[in-house]
Amino acid sequence: MNVQVFEDLQRIQREREADRLRMEELGVTEETIALLVSTFYDRIRQSPSLGPIFNGAISDWPKHLATMNTFWSSLILRSNTYTGKPIQAHMKLDGLTKEHYHHWLILFDLTLREVFPEPAAREPFMTRARAIAERLESVTVPAHE
Repeated sequence: MNVQVFEDLQRIQREREADRLRMEELGVTEETIALLVSTFYDRIRQSPSLGPIFNGAISDWPKHLATMNTFWSSLILRSNTYTGKPIQAHMKLDGLTKEHYHHWLILFDLTLREVFPEPAAREPFMTRARAIAERLESVTVPAHE
């Protein structure tokens, strides 16, 4: 392995570890991410507008929740364990509108505020959630919406 590549890999690993430690100091751990995910998707499942879409598309909720735990852990704790394809998965959801994404973000923010009282803990989640919603909306909502 080239020396520069090795040094870059070491730097990336140090940055990942520093990010993880910063988030853990704010109370963001695998366990609190799991609480966030389960609470959020309980709300999604009960939502009159989002529930029918997600309940119709997801047949194995425990598997989905485990996938979402891994997804958020990879993004926030930089665990680098998620290997899914979220855009392809969301392309299969029928009937999504801009209002659905707006409602999704409201429920996510509400849940974040309950699970993580510290604004600094919530900020990385919401920044990524907004970007994800914007990207998914751009590929799943028909242009005439």
